[in-house]
Amino acid sequence: MRRETILPLLLSSMLCPAGGTDAGAYETNTDGSKVYGITGSPNRPAQNTSLDVDDALASQGFDAYYAADGLTSRDPVSGNTLVLKTSAGTSVGPVYAGYADFANAVGNTLVIESGFAQTEAAAGLVTTEGNAEDNAVLIYGGGVLGSDLDPDSYAKLIGGCTCDFFGIARNNSIDIYNGTFSHILIAGGCSLFGSAEENRVSIGNGSFSNAVIAGGCSELGSAQNNSVSISGGTFTNAVIAGGAAGGNYEDASATGNAVTISGAPVFDNVSLYGGLALGLEDGDSPAADLRSGNTLRIYDAANLRATSIANFSAYDFRLSNVAFENGASVLLIANSGGTTDLGRDPKFTVALSSGAGIASGRTAHLLTELSGAFKVNGALLADTPLKLAEGLTVTQGVSLEYQADIVASAQHVDVVFAGTAAKDADPEPEPQPAPRQDPEPEPQPEPAPAPQQEPAPEPAPQAKPEQKAAPGKKDEPKADPAPEQQDRAPQKKDGQDKGQEAKKET
Repeated sequence: MRRETILPLLLSSMLCPAGGTDAGAYETNTDGSKVYGITGSPNRPAQNTSLDVDDALASQGFDAYYAADGLTSRDPVSGNTLVLKTSAGTSVGPVYAGYADFANAVGNTLVIESGFAQTEAAAGLVTTEGNAEDNAVLIYGGGVLGSDLDPDSYAKLIGGCTCDFFGIARNNSIDIYNGTFSHILIAGGCSLFGSAEENRVSIGNGSFSNAVIAGGCSELGSAQNNSVSISGGTFTNAVIAGGAAGGNYEDASATGNAVTISGAPVFDNVSLYGGLALGLEDGDSPAADLRSGNTLRIYDAANLRATSIANFSAYDFRLSNVAFENGASVLLIANSGGTTDLGRDPKFTVALSSGAGIASGRTAHLLTELSGAFKVNGALLADTPLKLAEGLTVTQGVSLEYQADIVASAQHVDVVFAGTAAKDADPEPEPQPAPRQDPEPEPQPEPAPAPQQEPAPEPAPQAKPEQKAAPGKKDEPKADPAPEQQDRAPQKKDGQDKGQEAKKET
């Protein structure tokens, strides 16, 4: 996918119509073009309703499907579920689980089991005023398709979206287990003017072509702490970004976001961004902060291939044994002679998967620039290695640690192991104090000379008034563990009983 095709995308074209929906009846609107599970009113909230879109319903040719439409209701549009389960290959119009005009869209769920949605699909959408929070999309098959005829027209798959000027899209999610997606923008949460926070997209499998995938996006606001996680699937002509924001606005930002790649997804012309600038023409410099706090994580993968990576400030790797094979690299970057900017003072963390120990001096390529060069702190790197981190602690499991350096040159960013493994569990002698404490109290009562204390009855008559006048001596054996006092205690008790009997006789 060409860069100039992706970056001019504006959220103003995303799921934000000029007005509300048609006033409709309980099942369809006035002209019969839309179907609803429920429509809200001041006396009837659009809540806790489900709509199954199957072959029977799809055959009636509706233009759009809504589990719930809030219409004029100010109550939250919440707890609604739409399930698309038409026959394989069948396509229907836009589908919405919760659609709100002047209310929050909260906790709605869109499920696609089979069949395809055209143009738009959203779990929670606010068109005028309100927040979109905790909405979820679950896709097990089927998918969402855009038009291959218009390269600037993209279908939209959104967890939760708000078009409110101050609206917040928070904690919305998309989980894709399988499916087909083309000419599409996929976002966990988006806000036209407000903030998109803590939204996520997780992909385990599927086919994605001509796709823009972002954890969260905002055109005029901030996209913070959003994430995209990919563990499988095939991606062709795709842009993957932790967060996206309008690049022409100084107040816009995409920070604190993360992209995590694990396993063995297949990439063909794929670019990875910590923060993606929306609305920029090719060659423009973004005014927004698109790098701070963004992290690229690659776990248990090797020989991944990306066209470019940009706008990350931290890089986190967990290496498998494959990463140490000759000629291997965790991520290969085919930048067509350009530069890959790693940022200012980039931070690196490395861990090892379970496996054989790593010898001192062993090296693994973390990043490899195939045709361009790396840039750090604004300067291109030369062939002379530059240490980006020294004495880095690399963990393996819970008990092994290594010392390593991060070394960068024009074409490679490497981890070089400089120390041997150390076992943290060996110096912890926690079990040893336990047996020492157990035998110490046991030998104390054993040498107690019980026979020597038997002649004690002679002073017993003298102890009669003492026992009676000072009953507090009963507490002494409990406070003093000395064996001699413990043995005398029952003898004094016998004398005390005899004194009480003599008193009764008198």
